[in-house]
Amino acid sequence: MFAYSLLLCHYSSTMIHNAFRKAPWQHLGRAIVALFEEGTFWPGVIRICDVEEENGVGEWETEIDEVLHFWVVFFNNYQGDWVPHSMVADLTESNLRQLIPVRGLHLEAAVQEAVKRRSEFSVIPLRPPPLLRSVDEGDIVLCRFSICPWWPSIVKKDDKGDWITVKERTALFHCKYLGTHDHSWVSLENIREFSTEELYYNAVSKSNIFYNQIRKATKMARSILQERVSSSDDGARSSNGN
Repeated sequence: MFAYSLLLCHYSSTMIHNAFRKAPWQHLGRAIVALFEEGTFWPGVIRICDVEEENGVGEWETEIDEVLHFWVVFFNNYQGDWVPHSMVADLTESNLRQLIPVRGLHLEAAVQEAVKRRSEFSVIPLRPPPLLRSVDEGDIVLCRFSICPWWPSIVKKDDKGDWITVKERTALFHCKYLGTHDHSWVSLENIREFSTEELYYNAVSKSNIFYNQIRKATKMARSILQERVSSSDDGARSSNGN
């Protein structure tokens, strides 16, 4: 029995590790599968650590012994723990099928809660938005924002009057996320072209907590572009009239 437990632990660890290598990043609020106890794995969600006795309180990721850890709260148990990044993987169907019950906890209920959480935060990329070769002040663009892959934004000056800067040989552009009070400096690789067409690359379900905000930001972006077109047409008519 002891040998079987060790084998199961090794098998599960390998499964999770391999799955994680296919997931390049994790983030706050993401539903995942993570190392739980005694070599078993359990559905959970990455949250901000609120346990004062723990290192990294107020953070959702920290380094312990020079290894990146995520603060994971496990479903149907609701206890939190710092889990090494190599023991955290995406909530895929194949990973869920390999989970085994834990005494005192309800596996099916935990899986259902995790899947629900995943759907609330899912933004499914049907195809990536077009790349941009250059960005200028006033451009309406898409930027990576928090746990949402792309967010309608405008390139504008900061409080110091700068809209572009260079840090460590990388050009950064000051972007204001429409419909929010947030703004940040964003590299060109995290900026994409905004299209007036439907956000076909942001298939946000109505259950997503960002659904209304994404749609509001999209309408704001379209309105700004439409106003510019109208102003340009009025200017052209005025010139022809003279």
